Amino acid sequence: RFELVVLFGLILMMELVSGRLKIIQFLFHVIPAGMLWLSLTIVVDSLFWKRWVWPEGEVFWYNTILNKSSEWGTSPIWWYFTSALPRSLLLPLFMIPWGIYTDRRTMTFLIPAIGFVSMYSLLPHKELRFIIYTIPLFNTIAATGYSQIWKNRYKCPLVIPAGAICSLLVTWGLSLVFL
Repeated sequence: RFELVVLFGLILMMELVSGRLKIIQFLFHVIPAGMLWLSLTIVVDSLFWKRWVWPEGEVFWYNTILNKSSEWGTSPIWWYFTSALPRSLLLPLFMIPWGIYTDRRTMTFLIPAIGFVSMYSLLPHKELRFIIYTIPLFNTIAATGYSQIWKNRYKCPLVIPAGAICSLLVTWGLSLVFL
């Protein structure tokens, strides 16, 4: 999926900027692996389509470069942030700021996720399936916040850990209903 190339590209840039991934590692591992898998998908897809094709490349060209995705309907630029993400994340959405506050390492998840959703927000046609890959990143940040509350449950009023547990149970229940 081309969406994953964009998301992983943002994560890769974060790793390069932070210094956790060295340029030499990038050149010797990421580039050859990417070229290998791209070649493999072109060969396999071409066999099925009976012509030389990279389906994800064609979809990217049609939807992004030619900007014809709007033929499938449009949504406002803020739709992912005001509708799709809140409905997908439910109550853990409100734990994300606490997760960021209590553990700065979560920024390595937040920055690529926000960047990815922001980039896809610029396209006129929006569907949850385009940004679904960011949900685990946001949930990881929220889980960090829940974890901090649980670790410090004896140091704060009972209502805080009880509220956190209730929000998880409500989210679980709503997830079952929305399936």
